[in-house]
Amino acid sequence: MKPEERATGGIGYMLMFLSMTITTSIFFLGWLSQVLRLSLAQTLVTATIGNVVVAIIMTLNGYGRC
Repeated sequence: MKPEERATGGIGYMLMFLSMTITTSIFFLGWLSQVLRLSLAQTLVTATIGNVVVAIIMTLNGYGRC
């Protein structure tokens, strides 16, 4: 496939950035949730919201443009 033929839309970049933020933040979920005394559900919801916000900001800042 030629580089000109490659196309990734906004949703594709959003999913890529979301997966990258999840991968990097997963290392902090164990000890940080214990320090803050969060339940597993609270930790997962908080991490999901944070990851979505970071992915949206990265996409809107132009990191998703070719």
